[in-house]
Amino acid sequence: MNILYKSVHHILEDDEVRLFQSLGHNVCCFGVNSPAGALQPFRDPIKFNERERNLYDCFEKLGGKGRPNDESFFIPAEFVDLFDVVIVMHDINFILAHWPVLSRRPVVWRTIGQELVRAEVALKKVREEGLIIVRYSPTEQEIPGFIGEDVLIRFAKSPIMYSNWSGTAEYVLTFSNFYEQRYPLVAAAYRTLGSTLPMRIGGMGNDGISGTLGFLSLREQIEQYRACGAYLYGHGLEIPYTLNFIEAFMTGAPVVVYAPLDQRGAYLEVDRLIVDGDNGFVCRDIDSTERRLRQLLTDGKLASNISSRGRETAIELFAEEKIAEQWRMFFTKLMQR
Repeated sequence: MNILYKSVHHILEDDEVRLFQSLGHNVCCFGVNSPAGALQPFRDPIKFNERERNLYDCFEKLGGKGRPNDESFFIPAEFVDLFDVVIVMHDINFILAHWPVLSRRPVVWRTIGQELVRAEVALKKVREEGLIIVRYSPTEQEIPGFIGEDVLIRFAKSPIMYSNWSGTAEYVLTFSNFYEQRYPLVAAAYRTLGSTLPMRIGGMGNDGISGTLGFLSLREQIEQYRACGAYLYGHGLEIPYTLNFIEAFMTGAPVVVYAPLDQRGAYLEVDRLIVDGDNGFVCRDIDSTERRLRQLLTDGKLASNISSRGRETAIELFAEEKIAEQWRMFFTKLMQR
């Protein structure tokens, strides 16, 4: 099967394109990756086979112009006809702007938790005209004006790659790019926690924050997940869950969720997946967060138990093999429509 895949997020793009390729499909990606390499450094460039490279070549040969977010972008109908399905990761505007030509083939909207309320309103008409929806979280069903779903398929991570937590580094880890700019309230809590606890933060744009690790390669990120004494999850509270939560959870890093009720989004799922005191901790204020993090750093037995139960939950929900089978079944049914 040939898949035209429109992406807005490098890491998810990397995960899903590689997964689709592993299922035997050819993917042409409008995103970070192309046969020329990757535009961002977060993951190694994806390798494309000859059939995939030919699909890329056909874009310009058939009259395609520009990049997807350019005003000059033009996607020819003859190019769309080369594909069995079009998958659009989140990009509402792309779907609406190009619906007449994209809808020559089945169009799948792959949700990622962004613009949660606006999306249901904006896509209602094209949903009625045949838009297929793959949700990533059951909490999306609670959104006002919910326009339905065809299937729920969560994000996927490899339990082999994300494994072997040791907790040998006695500090608390978190990951976020441009932490203070994007999450000022949580960054302030991080600074407060850092006054009494050893804290580390990975990601770009965090210069000036105590414990910053800067940009890390995939290998370095995994090493940090494996070594940290505990993982603090306190950003992205306005969406159901994020990839770094899955990565830490699956590696076995004991997770503490900092989610004050006045900052918690209505559709957050992370504090529903965590059973407080069993597979992680959910805290609503800084004092309880500091207490739980300190317990994990000093009580090896507690940390080990939380790690084991958290990893079990993560594998049950997000294991790559399970998610791949869900996509395989979805594609099979799609081709039978």
